[in-house]
Amino acid sequence: MKKIGVTGGIGSGKSTVCQYFELKGVPVYYADDRAKVLMISNPKIIEGVEGLFGDEAYNSDGALNRQMIAEKAFYDQSLLTKLNEIVHPVVYSDFDEWCQIHKDQPYIIKEAAIMLEKKDQALDYVIGVIAPVQDRILRILKRDPQRNQSQVQGIMDKQVSDQLIKDKADFVLYNDNETKLLPELNRLHSFFSKL
Repeated sequence: MKKIGVTGGIGSGKSTVCQYFELKGVPVYYADDRAKVLMISNPKIIEGVEGLFGDEAYNSDGALNRQMIAEKAFYDQSLLTKLNEIVHPVVYSDFDEWCQIHKDQPYIIKEAAIMLEKKDQALDYVIGVIAPVQDRILRILKRDPQRNQSQVQGIMDKQVSDQLIKDKADFVLYNDNETKLLPELNRLHSFFSKL
């Protein structure tokens, strides 16, 4: 089984690309979504997050206090690094277990925003998704109306750059209104299916 990564900045169209592969019957592991689940269910993560952010890291109902954590970690790179050091190893182990369930598949997809900044665990190929900044902002504002353009730009500024994607991804998909994604996705699916 080959492991294929899909990455890109917020609003670039990672989910759209992954939905295509799901429609083709390819298992997709959404690392960021899975991390959210593990942050409220994995005792090791809960203990680490409480140690880092204090008792207010979780609400009385056990839900993660996302707003407080985001506000603190967004402006403190060392705090964000420590949070990632708590969460990422557990997500990697979870991904390995998930891969065992799907080991008979020709290939699987792992979707994650953080992938190219450091070598991800044993991915055979990485697909980077790029979209024009204004398209990304409009998509995010439509999807998350509680955000404003300044907040979205701040998030984008902290994420993987298009240049890093171009430099390090094995395949680059341009998700704009001019490029036809479907022929590219069909070509990639055919390629990965034959590995």
